[in-house]
Amino acid sequence: TGQAVGGLVGRVEAWLEIDSCSFQGKIIGGAKTGGLVGQKYEGRALFTMKHSYTVDVDVVGNEQTGGLGGDIGPNSLIESCYASGGTVTGASSVGGLVGLWGSKANVGNCVRPSQIMRCFASNAVLGHGVLGYGTIGGLVGEMRISSGGEANPDAEERAQAFDIVQCYSAGSVNNGDGHIAGGLIGQYVGNKETLMEECYSIVSIVSKPAIGGLVGDANECLGLHIKNCMALNGSFTADELYDTGAILGKQGNGMVTMTNCSVLDNLEAFANGATLLSKWQATQQGSYTGWNFDKVWTFGNGGYKLPVLTELANQPTQVPEHLYVESGTTGYSMTEAVIPRYYVKERSIVVEGGSGIVTLYDASGSKLCSATYEGKLNWSIGEAGMYILQINGNAYKLLIR
Repeated sequence: TGQAVGGLVGRVEAWLEIDSCSFQGKIIGGAKTGGLVGQKYEGRALFTMKHSYTVDVDVVGNEQTGGLGGDIGPNSLIESCYASGGTVTGASSVGGLVGLWGSKANVGNCVRPSQIMRCFASNAVLGHGVLGYGTIGGLVGEMRISSGGEANPDAEERAQAFDIVQCYSAGSVNNGDGHIAGGLIGQYVGNKETLMEECYSIVSIVSKPAIGGLVGDANECLGLHIKNCMALNGSFTADELYDTGAILGKQGNGMVTMTNCSVLDNLEAFANGATLLSKWQATQQGSYTGWNFDKVWTFGNGGYKLPVLTELANQPTQVPEHLYVESGTTGYSMTEAVIPRYYVKERSIVVEGGSGIVTLYDASGSKLCSATYEGKLNWSIGEAGMYILQINGNAYKLLIR
């Protein structure tokens, strides 16, 4: 149960490249425990892990526990790696691939961008933190990029960046009494620019809020950019649904941008401005505006009739039960029924597309007003605050400033 425990390496303090390695068995440690690497130290040493994996490995740790890496510091590249099957269990900063990823030291230690590229985790991520404590994610438990000091003048361009590109998570995320969980990232804390691009998650999540289909909590971030991603999660299970979002759970004062993102329309969660898709629409290539289906994405993989990443092997081959559309049916087409789009403009709530019943509640759940609409509805709101908007039975959280 000591610190820095890994299937291959406990602690990395010098330059190291791991290529085409794997581990079988069970790993038990304390803080900083990983399926392959326990800890990559905060210093300037370059660390690369490629084409490496674990299959059906059970990793048991405390804080900073991950399917491949426990605590991975700056100047790290993890590419074409995966953790498939098995379980990852810890108290906080627990991830299917990496537990804690980032830099808490002087930014002068950052000499090249850190990236997780073309990786996936399809295991069961389990948090056993006490009530109100614990951060877990389907891919990364926690990203913490809150470095101080002065940058290294000899560093590469964007050396302080931490990017996640062309990755996905499957399996499950269960945080028990813990309070932050995300389909890809549990919590992101940082004052540097970070890009999440061309990623997706199909995990189901059990946790206390905050819960997000891709990111659980980004309340303390100063530049997270989510682009061309989708959250097709099976379900969110929580005592309450505050700070719960289809893409992002808790934003607070965080600076987050989202471009061309899509989510399922069957979750009682704030859509974060993403495109709402029915299960049938999720199987139609035309539903994904702005996505590159020539080079980055392709459609379908065996029995999995959804977008998959062209350059990433070992993607789902069967449709999860929560995305199954019965044979011989199309659900409803884009012309037969239009999913309503809603947004806030100044102090008005606007609902566009389709028709039905719209109801507005205050933050305590008390009903304020209700109306039937056809095509478009515009409601003026007198007071700033948190509201719950219900459209045809689906509930969404809105913040009126």
